[in-house]
This record gives sequence, C-alpha cells and structure tokens, in this order.
Amino acid sequence: MKINDASKKTVDATNASTQARSGKAVAKSETATVASDKVRISAQSQAFAGEVGASGAERLYGPLRETVVGQGRVTALHSVHRDAGGVRFAPVADSADGLGTPLDPARPQWAAFGHAGLAPAPLGFALASPVLRMQEGRRAVSIILDLAFVEAAGLDGQDIADGLQAFVTGDKGWLGPYALTGALSGGRLTLGFAVPDGEPAVVDYAVAVHGHAFACALPVVQLLLRPEAAGDYAALAKLRVDQAGLSVAVDGLKTLNLENDFGALNPKKAFQPFGPQPVKGSRFMKMDQVVAALLAGGAHAA
Repeated sequence: MKINDASKKTVDATNASTQARSGKAVAKSETATVASDKVRISAQSQAFAGEVGASGAERLYGPLRETVVGQGRVTALHSVHRDAGGVRFAPVADSADGLGTPLDPARPQWAAFGHAGLAPAPLGFALASPVLRMQEGRRAVSIILDLAFVEAAGLDGQDIADGLQAFVTGDKGWLGPYALTGALSGGRLTLGFAVPDGEPAVVDYAVAVHGHAFACALPVVQLLLRPEAAGDYAALAKLRVDQAGLSVAVDGLKTLNLENDFGALNPKKAFQPFGPQPVKGSRFMKMDQVVAALLAGGAHAA
C-alpha cells in the first residue's frame, strides 16, 4: 500500500486483501482515491471476490458506478431473497439462520444475498385512521382499494383476500389474525373482516407495544400476506394502489356518552333527555368514540 500525500492519497489495492466476517473478501480493484475523510472507488475497478459457490467458482462483485465511501459505520446487515416460492428475509444477515444465531467459528460464512432457507418475509400494508377506535361489540371493517393493473395480476377479489390476514392494534399487542372477504368490481377491491364481540378494544398504535415504526398515533390495521400464500407475491406485486379508504360498522355498542344542555347523562339510570323543562332548541346528544372520530376525520361509516 502506497500513500502519496496527506490531502489526497492513491492506494495501490491490487494485491490488498481484507478478511471479512464472511470468511473471505479480497479487494482486487485497480485504484482507489483516498481523501482525508472518504474513499472513492472508480467504476473501472475490477471485482471484489466473495465466497466460493456450490460449483466451486469464485463469486466476484464489481461496482456498477463510481462510489464514494465515507466515514459511516455498518451497524446492521440485512438481506432479502426472492424466488418462485415468495420473499424471504434475514434481519441479521451475518448469522447462521438470518435471525441472529451465531456463526460456526470453524466456518464463519454467510450468504450476502440470502437463500431459500430463510424465514418468510412479513409482507403487506397498513392503514391508520381514527375511525378504528372501536371499544366493543362486533366491529366490521371494510378496506376499499382502487387498483391499477388488475388484469395483469390475474386474481379475483376473493383470491386476494384468501392470501391475506388482518391485524389491528390492541391494548396489549396486535389483535388477530382475522380472515378476510374480498370483492372486486372493475378496479375497486373491497376487503372486509370483523373483530368479534368480546375481544378487546382497538386502540391507538404505540411502538413500545406493537413494534414496527409507523409514524402515527392512531389505530392501525395491517393486512399481511399469509405465510402459506407466499407464492402469491409475484401476482400481487403487479398491482398498484391508487387510493385507499376505510369504513366501519359496530353492532352491539353499549358504552354511550350522553349529554344535554345541563351536562353529561348516565345511560344506566333514568334521565330526562332534554332537561326538566324542555323548550324549543333544547339539545340531547349521543356520542361515542367511533362517531367522534368520524366527525373529526371526515371518514365514511358504513
């Protein structure tokens, strides 16, 4: 390795080798320019050698374009592997199983681009809305999606629904999974499910309880691809969502917030809805969280 000066140094990396956690990573680039705080790898560089494949041939990795490497540090390595069986992922790529199991010290190698033996990736989408704040009763949720390229996917509404499962945010974690119904009319897909009576309330999303990293403080519904339907990903990936909406319906609502001009009323006791001496213009109001959310958010309730 030769360094010319402090401000800009030319490194001869032709014979340089670097031992990585994969067991072998040999740099065979012709030149790399080093500044005081970055390294520039030219697009004309040769390849970086990786692991040896099953055929015995060495795999080579080369830059597609000029790359500048700064002072950043790698804090985590992830990988995604896609094949005919669906999509698989490794949240801890540099581990024995992609999930964090330590590597074999005698052969500390890992597949940089994943493999078919990894865990199925959780795939789907999520929607957040105040209309999902539903405490009790049978809570029906409809998700309306305006889709493009439906013909290319070759799936009907129930086909899509059968490959998905629904989850909603509960007080102690995700509620579900719930089976879905599906109907497709033109480019509009309507997916429906119900939270049964007796299950906990649907509450606002909290990262400490529900994980993920949703940027909201509202109830969330997730629709995730079923593990056994992972092969449907290729068809579903052809769809494009142009617009999404939610509607809700609650059957068996018991907790009511009642008010009149004199204040709050107790629905468990006899009360005078318009006060002791009603006059023209006296008000009696019934409100619950769902209705309040609809008024505040302008959503549509079925």
